[in-house]
Amino acid sequence: MEKVTRAVSKSIVSSSKKRDAVLIGEIQKTVKEEMQETVIPALGKVVSQSIEISVSKPLRLALTKHAKESSHIRTKEVTDAISDSVKAPVTDAFEEVRHLGGLVPAIL
Repeated sequence: MEKVTRAVSKSIVSSSKKRDAVLIGEIQKTVKEEMQETVIPALGKVVSQSIEISVSKPLRLALTKHAKESSHIRTKEVTDAISDSVKAPVTDAFEEVRHLGGLVPAIL
């Protein structure tokens, strides 16, 4: 009887280990599928939204502001450079016409 008990016990343990391995495999498969179908897409969406809110949007606003300020600064620099470059020739031409007794049209 003791041999039968040991054999039955051994068979039960072996069968139990096989069943546990199959159950563990099924659980792993189910968890993996759930992760791929639900968790990872949801996580990706949350990460994308967080990046948009915390990085992309502030960066876009800062770049837009910088571009506007930079554009204004460049416009002023260009205007000043043009004014400086034409000031002397216009002044010289005005003085020359005035010394020659010509008329200088008024600029409105």
